[in-house]
Amino acid sequence: MCGVLHSEKECFSGDLKSDYGLRTALADTTSGVSSVISFANDKGYEISVDEANAYIKGQMDHELSDEQLGSVAGGKEHGILAVCRPPTPVLVL
Repeated sequence: MCGVLHSEKECFSGDLKSDYGLRTALADTTSGVSSVISFANDKGYEISVDEANAYIKGQMDHELSDEQLGSVAGGKEHGILAVCRPPTPVLVL
């Protein structure tokens, strides 16, 4: 769907990051890895459960960048104390 240089799971992950409508549709219709795979396959991405699980595991093996950490922390400092909001859940395969 997105070219020979990227795997389908990388394309799906990138499209989720850049496409608010796709992200919203995913959040409204899925509740676990299997349903995410079904959603992706229905949208034309060819992803297997094994590929998704391997990708998820690979994502867990690296540290967050400063930008990613900032978006997860999502707080606002007031002097010494920081008031934090819960992070917005984002599924990244």
